[in-house]
Amino acid sequence: ANREQCILVAEDDAILRYTLVRTLLRNGFHPLEAGDGAEALRLAAVHSGPIDLLITNIAMPKVGGTELARKLKQARPDMRVLIISGFHKAVFPADVLEYAEALLKPVEPDELVAQVRQLLGTAEPSA
Repeated sequence: ANREQCILVAEDDAILRYTLVRTLLRNGFHPLEAGDGAEALRLAAVHSGPIDLLITNIAMPKVGGTELARKLKQARPDMRVLIISGFHKAVFPADVLEYAEALLKPVEPDELVAQVRQLLGTAEPSA
């Protein structure tokens, strides 16, 4: 990879957010960390480089994950979205389903990394 891929993590559960960020760092990604959707929007607004992937929770204070994804996609159409939720993908708004993948909580680190690599097209070629 010519550069570390930038991943914006928006998650109001501090423990889960810490786990996600640690997992991404250990696997060579560059995470930006936001405790809610409003903070994520602020971070994205001042981040000069690309944001390759948004990892977000649906239910967050201030700005929810679906609204966050919609707003960021307008500004950054190439960005991929991964929603981590206690809800099944079937209950997501239809427009968000068009560009978002989902992982159900609880998320195993290996599962997360595999999904992120798949979304970003950096999957390890299988032997």
